[in-house]
Amino acid sequence: MSLDVPSNGLIVGNVKRGRNDAITWTNLTEIGDEILFDGALQRRHSWGWDLMMPQEAARSISYSPFESTNGLNAVTVASFSPS
Repeated sequence: MSLDVPSNGLIVGNVKRGRNDAITWTNLTEIGDEILFDGALQRRHSWGWDLMMPQEAARSISYSPFESTNGLNAVTVASFSPS
């Protein structure tokens, strides 16, 4: 995924996985995660962000491991201008 970052902007990423594998982010520095329990299943939710960034076009944001099976990934990335 790639997105444009405005001057002094904020970028955020969020992913929920159908598995409990640890998640690693690329190009986000502040990172957190939690394990979600759904009955006997364990799922993982992870997030990351960077604040007060310089302007940048097409900044690459990614997470790993990526699960190619349908339904096992839900991911969002966004950038915001200061207000």
